[in-house]
This record gives sequence, C-alpha cells and structure tokens, in this order.
Amino acid sequence: MLWTAAAVVLAAGLRQIVYPPSHPNSARNRAAGPAWPAGAAGQVATRFAVDYLTFDEDEPGARSQALSADRPAGVDTTAGWDGHGRQTVVVAVPGDLNRRGRIGAVATVQAQVVPYTRTGSSWRALPPVWRTLAVPVGLVSGRVVVTGAPAYLGPTPPPTPPTLTTPTPDAVVSARTRTQAEAFFTAYAAGDTTAYTTPGTHLVGLGGQVSFAGLDSWSVHTGPPGAREATAVVRWQEVTGAVLTQPYRLRLVRIATNGGSRWFVDRIGADTGNGGR
Repeated sequence: MLWTAAAVVLAAGLRQIVYPPSHPNSARNRAAGPAWPAGAAGQVATRFAVDYLTFDEDEPGARSQALSADRPAGVDTTAGWDGHGRQTVVVAVPGDLNRRGRIGAVATVQAQVVPYTRTGSSWRALPPVWRTLAVPVGLVSGRVVVTGAPAYLGPTPPPTPPTLTTPTPDAVVSARTRTQAEAFFTAYAAGDTTAYTTPGTHLVGLGGQVSFAGLDSWSVHTGPPGAREATAVVRWQEVTGAVLTQPYRLRLVRIATNGGSRWFVDRIGADTGNGGR
C-alpha cells in the first residue's frame, strides 16, 4: 500500500523534527499562556501532509482512514479530494510554525510528491515535484489535531548566498605537495592515513568503500610557514564503477624530518567554498 511507504518516511524523519520554542520570558509567549506543544504540532502537521498528499483512486478509503488519525472526531476526512488520481509522497520536511492565538497555529510543510497518470489500466509515474502546504493545527482536549483544510503555498525562495572569499594559492607549495596529496587520498580511501598525518592525529578513513580515482585540483593557500590551509577536488570511484567528484578542505602542518621537512595532514573536512573564513 502507498501508506506503508509513507509511514516508513515518517518513522525515519519525524524523530529529527525540532521546532525551537519561543523564549519563555518573551512578551508574546506570556500573552499566549502556557508553553505550546510546538514539537507535537510539527509532527502532526508533517504526518498529515504526507497522508493528505497521498491518494489512490483504487483505494480511496485508505486515505480517509489515515487522515482520521489527526482530525477531530466527526470531521469529513476526504479533506477536499474528489476521489480521482494517484499520488505518492517521497519525503516531507517541516517548515515554519506560526502561532494563531492561544491554542492554534499554522505549520508549513514541504513535500516531494510523485504524481501518476493513467493509461487504460496502467499507472505511469511522472517526475517528482515539490509542494508547499500550510496546515492549520490546534489543541483539542489537550491533543494536537489538524483543525481545518490545508492550503497550497508558493515555493519558499532560496536564501541569498553569502559573498564568498577566494584564498590566495601558493603555486610553489601546491606543486611540491601534489604527489603527496595524491598518496594521502589513496590512503584515506583505504582507511589508514598514519604515514601522512601529524603525530597523534587519527583520521577515520573511508575503509575501502571507494577508491581514489584522481585529483582534479590541489591548492595550498598562502599563510604561515608552518601551517597552511589547502583545498582539493577529489574523484572517488564507487564499486559500481561510478565516479563521484567531491571538494575537501585540509589543514597541513610542516614537520621536520630526517634531512629536511615535510607537510602532514592535521585535519580534513568538506570544503564549504568560503575560503575557510
């Protein structure tokens, strides 16, 4: 059943839903009365959105039964559906929760849905699309329920990206350490980087899950003589044969060795693209 898949999505996702409460001493919160169950409201709204956006004309009763769990007793559980079509939900993500008086709120939920089109007796899945749903919720007999019909909203605009700074590369050090960087990432893929990390540093490698397929770019940035930031774009080959390209940021430390000195990796993480600032 379609609702079995939806339940799996919710079981995995609702544990991670967190709606931070308003500050307990704020004027708005004092006027609204005792603490409101924001976490429960978000969970109910998200679960309801999944059930609301999941329908199948071949099983019309399944949707009504699912919706009834979060509606007050005696409310029409068709919730505006005319009984036609098929649609499933891939994932649902909670958004804002806006209070409306003492016992009500409107929760925003974004869901990725897969609509279907019917040709004869067969259904064909269409490309997935995102829907934004405003769900009214409230307290009834001490329990959070959906108090009215939800409504579609326009998509939430993406945030304005920050202004990124570009670090200055040190061409000489970058060229001298590229071969060592390739050896490090080969070891990082295998899982043992001891020969390439600073003493006492233990980096958890990838344990052979992928293999190093190449270094698209390697840049050590200008900085102090004994410690530098570096960025790399690495190609990993999966066991399936697929190759994924991923960006990394590393901290390098220069340590004296027999007959000279060498750069060792002290830290590694994903490159956020902001020059480390």
